[in-house]
Amino acid sequence: MTNKTLLFDLDDTLVLLNKSREKTILGTLNYYFTGSNISLGDLLFIRKNYAEKDDLLFIKQYLIDNDLDIPLDALKLVYVNVYFEISRHEETAYISKENMEKLSSIYDLYIVSNRPREFYENVWNSYFEKYFKGTVCFGDFPDVPRKPDPAIILETIKKYQIHNAIAYIGNHPIDMIAAKNAKITPIGILTTHTAEALTECGANYVFESFDDLFDILCKLDIKEYQAAYMQ
Repeated sequence: MTNKTLLFDLDDTLVLLNKSREKTILGTLNYYFTGSNISLGDLLFIRKNYAEKDDLLFIKQYLIDNDLDIPLDALKLVYVNVYFEISRHEETAYISKENMEKLSSIYDLYIVSNRPREFYENVWNSYFEKYFKGTVCFGDFPDVPRKPDPAIILETIKKYQIHNAIAYIGNHPIDMIAAKNAKITPIGILTTHTAEALTECGANYVFESFDDLFDILCKLDIKEYQAAYMQ
């Protein structure tokens, strides 16, 4: 019999970032602007003036605009080192090992994330690898775009020959869109966005916390929950 499978997003779903991304950008900028102490508020204001969504490319362009043209490879090295330092103090697991042990005894678990591989391997792989049968990061499949494109989910299903994917669980509207377009039940966790924002983008169900969802998943599968939910 084919095991039931759950697919998970990583950032702010299994792991609470606690603004580690923003703090990494700040740390990188402050590395080059010694003594400037750019604040989070400053960063939010500055970023409104830039269309570039990629963090490294945003930082590079901002430095150029301030008469600092740093080679991208050198900039990435600083960014990565800042991130590794910050993530150790800021990022926290949102699911305990005990709960992962329980879930992995019921389901096959996979992570499908927009996070680049190196930022997963060096920070969280040792925590999750025992419980998850596979992890796919952005860049693992050449030419496959980030979510909300469903391709990274579909390629994961193909790679691991998954035949009974119950749901994709995430925190962000792009997770809901990707899951819906991959024809997998989207489930939202309310760590960063409202229930309305997630349901508007396709979430079939939303849960206040991972603990609430965990209780459901351990008692009955999501299809059974759907039958009860619709009554």
